[in-house]
Amino acid sequence: MGMKACTMILFVFMAIALSIPCSTFAGNSIPDLKGAWEGTFLSIKYHPESGHEMEHRPAGHSGKMLAIKFNLTVDYQEKRVFAGTIASAKHKESVTGVIALDNETLYLTDQDSTFFGKVLGSDRIELIWTAVETPAHGAGHGVFVKNK
Repeated sequence: MGMKACTMILFVFMAIALSIPCSTFAGNSIPDLKGAWEGTFLSIKYHPESGHEMEHRPAGHSGKMLAIKFNLTVDYQEKRVFAGTIASAKHKESVTGVIALDNETLYLTDQDSTFFGKVLGSDRIELIWTAVETPAHGAGHGVFVKNK
């Protein structure tokens, strides 16, 4: 085999090796979400009756941006599936969720909303909240930090 053939084989081998994601070798494990998390959602929610009191929001705040503190507690986790509660100062709801195969993407629901999220580190997660509760709807964003 000539030098040119060896160089070509080496080039092909390197191209294949560099195309394999590093995470394949890193041994990424399912993150442990159990514990208490604190964060603030910056959110907006609309309701046709502007004086209507909504679960986590005071009356008269329909269509206004609010920053609301929340506590997320994950009491149970088995592999990718987890459950717990999410609570503001006004209201507490049960939540269930799953961790996607990438070990970063989160999907959660409470009684009337959906959350999408991302694991940002062992002690930080991002959650995006959306709700369509006829006749109300809203969306919000928050970063939660795990209590030590």
